[in-house]
Amino acid sequence: MAIGVGWMAGFFARLIGRSEGGKMGAAVVLVALTFIFTFQFYRAYEDGKRDSSTIFKDVHKEIDKEVARAKEIVKAVPTGSESEIRAYLAGKDGNPDTPEAIAPEAVKEFKEETLVEARDLADEKTAKELKQTFKNIEKAANESVASRVLFWIRALGVLSIFSIIGGAVAAYRFGSGEG
Repeated sequence: MAIGVGWMAGFFARLIGRSEGGKMGAAVVLVALTFIFTFQFYRAYEDGKRDSSTIFKDVHKEIDKEVARAKEIVKAVPTGSESEIRAYLAGKDGNPDTPEAIAPEAVKEFKEETLVEARDLADEKTAKELKQTFKNIEKAANESVASRVLFWIRALGVLSIFSIIGGAVAAYRFGSGEG
């Protein structure tokens, strides 16, 4: 695109302009580079925004899935009794065990860890806080130095630099009357 922009800038400058030469070529190069850098900047900005929002949308979807799973656990094990836990674990993920066959260690671990986490996550306030935390992380990631460096690499990548140089050369050649 950069080469095409440079060629078009030089072509239209020659078509409309009344002079040729080095000064006209330099002026056309400045115009072409302004357009090229504007387009590169906008493209990199939009790509970065799209990539960032895609990543964090996926995170929010996963949070929603985990909240739904936590609510399912809390609904299946409302009091946290051993019999409820055994019945839930026996029916989970196609487990062929009967409630009595569930190991006491598994019941204890479920009650002390999984059920506590599920009750916390099933609470709407906790889920909102978790989503807000990820929004803050997204904002910090977008404002970080690494994000800015990545932005400029996208805007001025190796292939882009060669295209920009090609566009400037095309603009100069056509604008100065050489092309």
